[in-house]
Amino acid sequence: MEIWNDDPMLPVYSMGRRNGITTEEAVGILLNPNIDLSKVARATPTSISKNLLFVVDVEAPHVKNVKSLLADDMGAWHGTGTKTFYFKEATKTRPITKVGEALYGLDGVYRCTRSFYRNESDPQLHRTVIHLRGGYLDNLR
Repeated sequence: MEIWNDDPMLPVYSMGRRNGITTEEAVGILLNPNIDLSKVARATPTSISKNLLFVVDVEAPHVKNVKSLLADDMGAWHGTGTKTFYFKEATKTRPITKVGEALYGLDGVYRCTRSFYRNESDPQLHRTVIHLRGGYLDNLR
């Protein structure tokens, strides 16, 4: 297992990707009941100098909320856009399915927000934060 900066609270979920993760793939990872919890970060990744994928528990004490993911010792990040999608969780007979906003609030339907950022000091640095809300996730609070 790869960890970032020798910090056991920052396991790298995936590395070596040439392209970003699709929204469908992200939702599949986040809703996977068998996710390898040893690969879920419990702190904010900082000073990321390469193309890495982290799955971060935003409820962990060292993170607390999704906005803290931008406090990463890399300078200021400028939001360049947001896309919102809605998904119905998979069943035994149907994979995760994209649905309309009108179904949000129903059991098993999630809102996935994909936010894009560019670093103000180095415009070559990009970050994408994918956040999932709804379904059983909201009931955990």
